[in-house]
Amino acid sequence: MIGFTFNNVHSRDMGVVFKSDDRTLLPAKRITQYKIPGKSGTYDIADGYDNRQISCTVAFVGAGNAYAGVRQTARAVAEWLSGDGLLIFDDEPEKAYSAKIIDGIGIEQIAVTGHCSVTFLCEPFAESIGYNQKAVQSVSLPDTVTINVKGTQETDGLIYITARGTITNLTVTRLKVN
Repeated sequence: MIGFTFNNVHSRDMGVVFKSDDRTLLPAKRITQYKIPGKSGTYDIADGYDNRQISCTVAFVGAGNAYAGVRQTARAVAEWLSGDGLLIFDDEPEKAYSAKIIDGIGIEQIAVTGHCSVTFLCEPFAESIGYNQKAVQSVSLPDTVTINVKGTQETDGLIYITARGTITNLTVTRLKVN
């Protein structure tokens, strides 16, 4: 049974099992459409991707295996899922979505079990858990560092440079690799 980690807590630690309802592979493109008088159709400008929604159903047994304990467990699960953090699925442990829940969480209760639908609002793409990094104490210039991003889309990179003295000349070059 696969699970997920949200905000550094695994679903098994909360006594939760889950069923994935929709884990869309590619988020919707963000497109602005303009209607031009005298032109059929629209003029479309693609400008990146929209956030994605990942929905699942979580189920649990009430605390103490008792009817009254379902609400206690449900509140603990709701507290865990509030806020924002990284969402990591067991079947893709090397990828994390920056996620939060913005919709309310209801509960359906049958005897000593409960379940609810949960929808995470995520940034468009999963991020690599293990970024390619290079940290050195000193570098002889010129120096070349290759950054490998193991993703399916182009991504921004961060470069931090700390100097002990004055930097008089610095060049950062982006090489397009096909």
